[in-house]
Amino acid sequence: MKKTQTALAAALLGLLLSAAPLSTLAQETKPQAADKDEAKPEVLKRVEVSGSRIRRLDAETTSPIEVMTRKDIETSGASSIGDLLRNLSSNGATNINENSLGTYTPGAQALNMRNLGEQSTLLLVNGRRLAAYPRAAGAAFFSDLNSIPVSVIDRVDIIKDGASAIYGSDAIAGVVNIILRKEFSGLEINASAGKSKYDDGGRRTVALTAGMGDVLRDRYNVWGNLELIQRDPYYQGNRSDSYVGNRDTRPWGWLDERSRYSPAGNLQITLDKPFLDPATGRTASRFIVPLDKACAPDMLSAHPAASYGGLVCWHDEFKSTKQQAGADSQRLAFNGGATFAISPDMEAFARLSLLRNTTNSIGIGQPFGTYLHPDPIVLPSHPQYPSQSMLPPGATLADVQRVDITYMFQDTGGTGSHNVSNSANAIAGVKGTFQGWDWEAAFNHQVQSADATRRGELLKQPVFDAIANGKYLFGGPNSPELIASLLAGTTDKFKTTLTVADFRASKPDLLRLPAGDVGLAIGAETRNESYFSELSPLASSGAILGITGQSGGWDVGRRVSAVYGELSIPLLKSLEAQVALRHDHYSDVGGVTKPKLALKWRPVQELMVRASYAEGFRAPNVLEVAPITTGGYAGVNDPKRCDGNECGTTVEMRTGGNPALKPELSKGYFLGFVAEPIKDLTFGLDYWRFQRFNEIGDPDPQTLVDHPDRYPDAVLRGPKLPGDPASFTAGPILLIQAIKRNSTSTMTDGVDFEIHKQWRTAEWGRFSLDFNGSYLSHIEYQYDPDQAPYSYAGYESTPRLRHNLGLRWEYDKLSLGLSRNTVGGFFSTSREDNCSIATSKTPSLPASLCDIRPHSVINLNVGYKGLLKGLDVQMNVDNVLNAVPPFNVQDSGSHIFGGLHSAMGRYLQVSAKYRY
Repeated sequence: MKKTQTALAAALLGLLLSAAPLSTLAQETKPQAADKDEAKPEVLKRVEVSGSRIRRLDAETTSPIEVMTRKDIETSGASSIGDLLRNLSSNGATNINENSLGTYTPGAQALNMRNLGEQSTLLLVNGRRLAAYPRAAGAAFFSDLNSIPVSVIDRVDIIKDGASAIYGSDAIAGVVNIILRKEFSGLEINASAGKSKYDDGGRRTVALTAGMGDVLRDRYNVWGNLELIQRDPYYQGNRSDSYVGNRDTRPWGWLDERSRYSPAGNLQITLDKPFLDPATGRTASRFIVPLDKACAPDMLSAHPAASYGGLVCWHDEFKSTKQQAGADSQRLAFNGGATFAISPDMEAFARLSLLRNTTNSIGIGQPFGTYLHPDPIVLPSHPQYPSQSMLPPGATLADVQRVDITYMFQDTGGTGSHNVSNSANAIAGVKGTFQGWDWEAAFNHQVQSADATRRGELLKQPVFDAIANGKYLFGGPNSPELIASLLAGTTDKFKTTLTVADFRASKPDLLRLPAGDVGLAIGAETRNESYFSELSPLASSGAILGITGQSGGWDVGRRVSAVYGELSIPLLKSLEAQVALRHDHYSDVGGVTKPKLALKWRPVQELMVRASYAEGFRAPNVLEVAPITTGGYAGVNDPKRCDGNECGTTVEMRTGGNPALKPELSKGYFLGFVAEPIKDLTFGLDYWRFQRFNEIGDPDPQTLVDHPDRYPDAVLRGPKLPGDPASFTAGPILLIQAIKRNSTSTMTDGVDFEIHKQWRTAEWGRFSLDFNGSYLSHIEYQYDPDQAPYSYAGYESTPRLRHNLGLRWEYDKLSLGLSRNTVGGFFSTSREDNCSIATSKTPSLPASLCDIRPHSVINLNVGYKGLLKGLDVQMNVDNVLNAVPPFNVQDSGSHIFGGLHSAMGRYLQVSAKYRY
C-alpha cells in the first residue's frame, strides 16, 4: 500500500511538472519589451493567499478564510495572539492557555478548532510551521500562539477547512497563518497599560519598531522590533462578590467547599471507644481539634459526617493564601527583517525572532494528610500531641489510639512554578520571478527551550523525619533553614529544534484554456525535528511527596521530507477547480499521501458558491511513538476473578508511547456560499464535516481487561493462586500495558454563518456591523469499532453555539466600537450522568446545577487618531458589565470553565501609538 501511495504521488506530481514546458510556448507568443530601460506601466503584484500556494491577484480562493487585519488587531487591544483568537467561534474549549496554572504549559496558548484537539490545528508563520512548544502537555505537542508578538503582525488568516494537502501534518481541523510585516520604514512606538476592576491583573506593554529603506526605491529595507509585556497575577479571592472568589458556595445553591487542610492544621484523634461531644451532641470515636486557637467563629463548625465529633477550623484558600487565577509573566521579544533587491527579478531576505518568556505561578501549599502518610502522623513525642484538655469529657490520653492531621504546608510559600522559555527563529532565503514563475527558496532554523522549576514541592523522607522527631511544628514557627531542608526545588529542562529547507514555485498562467488561465504551484521541503528533556531524578525516583514517579526524560528526533503540487483550473468562466496533492515521508512512521479537491463557482457577480473535499492526517509525534513508559496504578473490575460480589482490584499500569502507531487520518467536507445581494451587505453560510479515523489515544484500562481477545497483549496475568474458587477462571492481573493505540474515531459537523453590513454617510461617517458564529450539530466519539458512537455536542464543556456581534462607528478621527462575544449553554456532564455530582448528595441537589447557561461578554473600544501629530490614542473596556461566568460545580478549583470562560472581570486598558 505504501509503495502504491508513493507511486501515485510521484506520478501526479510528474504530471503537474510535465505541464511546465507549455508555459515556454505561451511566453514566446508574447511581445517583448523594446528596451528594459523604457518606462514601464505599474504592474500589480501577485501574492500568496493562505489556503493556496499559487500566487495570484485575486485574493478569493476556494478555501473559507477568516482574516484579521492589522487594524482589527490594534482595535481589539489584544497584547497576545492568544487574547486575539480566544473568542473565535470555531474554537473549542482548551486547557492550554496562559491562565492554566496547574498544567505543563503556563504562559502558552493553543487553539482547539472544531473541538478536535490542539494537535489538529496547524500554526504557521508566513506559511511555514513553527517548532513545537518545548513542554508537551502530557504527550501532546503544539505550537505556542503567544510566541509571536502582536506588534509585528500584518494580518492573521484562519483557514477553516482541511489543508493537509497544502501544508502537511496537523492541518486536519484548520490552519492559522500569521503573516508578519515584510517591510517597515520610520519609527513607531506603542504603549499600553491596563488593570481589572478588582485592582489586579495589571498589564503593561511597550513596543518599539524602527526601519529604513524602500525595496523599490532604495533596493533594501531593514527593520527591527523590540517588545516588552509584563502581566501581573490576578487572584480568585479578590472576586469575593461571586462564587468565583468563595469556597463556601451555599449562597449560590451549592456546597460549603472550604477545606480541613489549613495552614494551622486540624488534629484528628481516634479513641478506643465512642464518647459524647457536648459541642455537637454527637457520640463518636473520632474527634477533630483545631490547632488554630484564634479560629474565626464563622470558620468554626462541625464536620459534615456525623461520625466525627469536635469542631473543624475550615480554611478558604481563595481568601487566605492569595491563590492565583492567572500567573504573572514577562515577555521580551525581538523581531527583525531585511530585504535586499539583488536584481529587478530577485531579492534576498532574512528574518530573526528571539523571545524570552518568564512565568511565575503560585497556588496553595501542599495538602498533607493520611492519604500521603498512612501511619499515625503525630506521635506522643511531638510537641503538638493532644493534651488532656483537647479530649471529650470522660476520655483520657490512654484512650488515644492514633493522632493524624489535615494540614497545608503554606509556610513553604505555596506550590507553583517558575518557567523560563526561550525561542529563536532564523530564516534566510531568496525569491524572485523567472519567465512568469514566482519562486522562493529558504532555510529555516528554530530552537525552543524551557527550564521549569517547581515550587513548594516537598521531599518525602525529610518531611516524615521532621514531623516524627518533632522539629517541624504545624502552623509554625519553623526556621528558614528547616523549611529549606524540606523543599525539593527541582528543575526540568526541555528543548525542541526544527530545521527546514524548502523550495516553492508557482505560475498563475501556466497555460490558457478557453475559460481562463491554469495556475500551478509545486514545492518540496525537508526538515529535521528533535525533542529533548532532562527531568528531575528526584521526581522520577519517587522522592517527592505526592509524586509516584515519572520518566527520566527523552532525546528523540526524526526526519521529514515532502513534495506537493497544486493546480487551479478554470473549468468555465464562472467555475474554478483546485486540485492539490502532497506526499510526506516520516523516518519513524512512513509515508502519507493526501489529496484535496475544491470548487469555486460564481454564477453571478453577487454570489460565490464553494465546496471542497480534503483528506488530512496527523503524524504521531515523537513521544507517542517512542518506547517511553510511565508507571502508575489503576482500579478495575476483573471479570475473570469475580465471585459475583466485589470484583474490584487495584493493579499496576504502564502508559506511554508505541512504536507501532500509524498516522491519524481524516476526511473533510465543506459546502457554502457568500452573497452580496445589495451593495455593502454580504452574508455567508457554510456547512462543514470532519471525520477522523485511527485516532491516537490512551486506552481505557477497564476496556483492556474486558476485551482480552481484542487486546491480547495488554493484560499480563500470573498463574491461578492456590485456594482460588472455581469461579475464578484466570490468575491475578500483574500488569496492564495501556500504551497508546490507534483505536478511536470522531465525527463532527456544523454550520458557520456570517453577516457584514456597512453604511457610509456624508454627515455622520461610516457605520459597520459584523455578525459571525458557528453551530455545532454533532460531535460523535467512538472508542471502539464495535461500540456505538457517543455524542457530546451540548454536553461536557462542548457548547453547540458560539457567536460574535460587532458594531463600529468611524467619524473623522474618532472611532467607537461595541462587541458582544457569546458562548452558548451546555450541560456540564455526560448525557448518561444526569449531574450525579449533585443528585447523589444527601440531601439530593437539583440536576439543573449542571445546566450551564449561555454567557455573553460586552466589550467597548474608543479610539482617536491624530490627537497630536503622529499620535493615536485608544481605550478598551473588556467585559463592560462585569458579567460573571456561569457556575461550574464540576470544578472545585476555579468554579468556572476555564477553557471557555475567564474570571478576570471588567478590564480597562489605555494605549497609545506614535508614528514618526
